Amino acid sequence: MSVALRRHLWPLVMFFGLALCSAGCSTLGLGEGDDSGASSAAISATQAAIEKTLVAQESSDARSLRGKLLHDEVMEFYATRHFTPAWTQSEAADRRAARVIQTLEHAGQQGLRSADYPTGGAASDEPPAGRDAATYDITITKSLLRYAHDVRDGRVAPDAVYKDVELPPHQFDAASALGSALQQQDIDAFLAALPPPEPAYRGLVDALARYRAIEAHGGWRRLSAKTAAMRARLAERLSLEDATLVRHAHPTAAEVKQALMRFQLRNGLDADGKVGAATLMALNVPVFYRIKEIIANMERWRWMPRALEARYIRVNVPGQSVDFVQDGKVLLHSKAVIGQMKKGDVTPILRTHVIAVVANPPWDIPDDIAARKILPHLRQNASYLVSRDMVLKDAPANDLSGRAINWRKVKANDLPYQIQQKPGKDNGLGRIMLDSPNAFGVYLHDTPAKFLFKLNDRERSHGCVRVEKIDDLASLALAGTTPDPKAALSEALKGDKTQRLTLSEPIPVYMVYWTASVAPDGAVEFRPDRYGRDRPLIARLAR
Repeated sequence: MSVALRRHLWPLVMFFGLALCSAGCSTLGLGEGDDSGASSAAISATQAAIEKTLVAQESSDARSLRGKLLHDEVMEFYATRHFTPAWTQSEAADRRAARVIQTLEHAGQQGLRSADYPTGGAASDEPPAGRDAATYDITITKSLLRYAHDVRDGRVAPDAVYKDVELPPHQFDAASALGSALQQQDIDAFLAALPPPEPAYRGLVDALARYRAIEAHGGWRRLSAKTAAMRARLAERLSLEDATLVRHAHPTAAEVKQALMRFQLRNGLDADGKVGAATLMALNVPVFYRIKEIIANMERWRWMPRALEARYIRVNVPGQSVDFVQDGKVLLHSKAVIGQMKKGDVTPILRTHVIAVVANPPWDIPDDIAARKILPHLRQNASYLVSRDMVLKDAPANDLSGRAINWRKVKANDLPYQIQQKPGKDNGLGRIMLDSPNAFGVYLHDTPAKFLFKLNDRERSHGCVRVEKIDDLASLALAGTTPDPKAALSEALKGDKTQRLTLSEPIPVYMVYWTASVAPDGAVEFRPDRYGRDRPLIARLAR
């Protein structure tokens, strides 16, 4: 039964539930084993008080949408258990309450705020039966359900922070899951299963604890160009994040340089072993802000699907990289060119699916690109399309190249034709494209501009992702579709004819925004916040 339907039915459940309880249902235990410590009269008194208190809280909780949804969920939870208290009136309930309170008090370990989840005191302070016990019980339930949603699905909805995000919505019935856990007498399993199960998220939990420990010991001192040139000062700063350097009490110049190069690699910088402007800036990011970055990335992890597929492609935009992942292992890592922030052509956050590999693809040039890049040339030279091996897909009769069109009268915001670049070595998509339909019109593809992959800053595309190792990526995508993916791809690439190799099973593509992550060796890595996505999320999480 859906959550919405149960919300409509809970008044009936209340009525019949209380009728049953008047006949002694409080002694049944509702599948909770040893919940028989309190007297039937005490439990009944608390049951009645829980119902009355929830009804009284309805109007105040309804002042915000989130408050109303949480109230409805709490009401649903208690209605299905006939308003029997969950955290009081027995030794078993006290033990459960103590476990929940401990989790909520340590919510900070998950990058959350324990103050958002009040518990009404320690389990040992359990109030007497009746109104006080009801308030205590409801407070724990309400805080636990809020925590469950926050740590599992995220405190902030993705589209409340970013406009260019498209991820699958989460479906989580916390009240039902909690009720089942209580019936099975396994609150520990319920609590443990709430945070994202991915090792990458657990790595961030450890990283958060590590950087908070650094902050508690005073953080690191700010460096200037002058002090950074002092070996001892630079070594002091680097050793706080470098497990190798910290083992050397008096590191040599070569050891400090190697540590600096490791720092540069961990921060997505050119590893030249020199303290240039970009490296000095990264060294001087305060530890408190690194903590906020880690928390922001933990929140973005919560937006991801609960379980990632066995095979998927991951694009990390800040890292300018593409990975092909299978069974949790990275089979391919490649450099990538991403969208340009300064021109507004950012690569979005999304999940889509590759449905086909297209060899020798034509490029249907998006209207905004055509208006900015091509229309000005057409206004000067009506034969421009011919010189660039382009045509009009929906051209006027006998004018595929648009030579007879008066382009000076065509408005940039109302292009009447779809401009297409033919397949070939100069095609903007290169020789291979992974077709993955999505609302943003962004794809993974090849490029004729191979020199871009030699750059450290590769924000050069119009939003699509250009992949350096596109041949290998396409071959991995074709595995399972054809016996010999490399041979099939090579055959399809012969000549300039467009060929579409449809995958037998679509492969998910995740375009993500990780500015903080943890390497397999446990080292914490940071990447530049290229699109300025961290600050608005950090601000929302601070509310």
